Amino acid sequence: MAFKIFFMIGFWVAKGITSFFRLLKDGIIKGSSDNKPLLMTYIGLMAAMIISYFAFGSFAFILFIFVIVALISGFVEQGKEFPSKQRKEYFDLVFHKIGLLADDESAPIYLYENKISEYAILFAFTTFIPLNEWEKRKELLEMNLSTKILDIKQDDEDYRKVLLVVRSKPLPKRIDWNDCYIDREKNILNVGFSYYGIVGIDLDKSPHVFVAGETGGGKSNVLKCLIYQALKKEYDVVLIDFKRGVSFSAFSNAIEMYYEHTDTMKLLQNMVIETKDRLDLFRYNRVENIKEYNRITNNTLKRKIIFIDELAELLQIRDKEISNTLYDALETLARLSRSAGIHLIMATQRPDSTIITGQIKSNVSFRLCGRFPDPEASRIVLGNKIANELPTIRGRFIAKLDRFEETQCFYYDNIYIAPKRQNTKHESHKEAQYKGKQENKKDTKKTEQTSGFNFDFQDMKKDKNKKS
Repeated sequence: MAFKIFFMIGFWVAKGITSFFRLLKDGIIKGSSDNKPLLMTYIGLMAAMIISYFAFGSFAFILFIFVIVALISGFVEQGKEFPSKQRKEYFDLVFHKIGLLADDESAPIYLYENKISEYAILFAFTTFIPLNEWEKRKELLEMNLSTKILDIKQDDEDYRKVLLVVRSKPLPKRIDWNDCYIDREKNILNVGFSYYGIVGIDLDKSPHVFVAGETGGGKSNVLKCLIYQALKKEYDVVLIDFKRGVSFSAFSNAIEMYYEHTDTMKLLQNMVIETKDRLDLFRYNRVENIKEYNRITNNTLKRKIIFIDELAELLQIRDKEISNTLYDALETLARLSRSAGIHLIMATQRPDSTIITGQIKSNVSFRLCGRFPDPEASRIVLGNKIANELPTIRGRFIAKLDRFEETQCFYYDNIYIAPKRQNTKHESHKEAQYKGKQENKKDTKKTEQTSGFNFDFQDMKKDKNKKS
């Protein structure tokens, strides 16, 4: 009995001494590695000990201060590591439970975690377990972690490192639009939030956009939000809508709207001509795109965005000549207008491979797809059926970027319509020449246009004068 007591006393004394020196080591080495003020404190105390020894023959008091500082620093460092130790134990237990083990029966080792956004966290592990084994046990992992796994991937630089992206909380069912979401520095139109953060269309990288979704899914709301941002950024905006712009009536005084096939055909033909004129202007100024042109000149050439609500309605026309002209114009714009600053944002509720040609599709990199009952629609837009698995929440889309991101789009409530502003900057001779051509085209278009509500009754006045 006495032996057991002495053994226990010796065990706890040895453990206490070990813990004491571990605290000292952590406080001195780890604590000062990233803390320059603490490192200077240690150097200063060591210098004070040397001076005290030669001056007074003793340095006990300063050594006592040194040890106290080191112990406090050690406690702080171990306090920082405590959550990490808990994570390691927790994940080790989960991996053994579901059998996610390497050939030597070792489980993946937890390394660190990063908060990606308000809605997701990234966990990093080092392991020799292939990625396909992680994918096989994805559902078991979700059940044991009690959360949704958004992505499992290998690190780009270290293939032994596996990154697990998990949901920290669900996306909200509605995010009201606020002007604080406008990107005022870059040519980006923001559409909503995904688990990875805010989702935006970078017009310099993704000049054209598809928005697909069934009726009532929030597709028109996405377009309204994008139109509003474009107006706030002082882009020129054109809307093609064969429902006569009813859903966009709040913008009727700020943008041009087209409702008829013949007028739309002339518009798109003019946009093709303008694209080529702009490219000639860039060649003359020895620049590659609108961003460079605006940077090196004193002029600001505006971006133009053509919004099309219901692409199928535009392209499904019996007149083959008009249909071919429309297809040719859209395909040309999709190919050439990237650098010219002329963009297509096309929405459809009936994605069809016979309507969305390969020529158009291959030049539209940014795609938003809402939920469809038929998985084929998702495959046409995204190349897979992931949108078919979306929850039935208005404004919930899959955004195709570098990866597929479930996104809750902003809810726009016709808050405010930005007025159109005139550019008053000095123009170069070449720029004035270019803009002169555009003004002539606008005048020609006005005389030819037959649709809309801009009646001036000039013909009636002329007939009346003749009779008198």
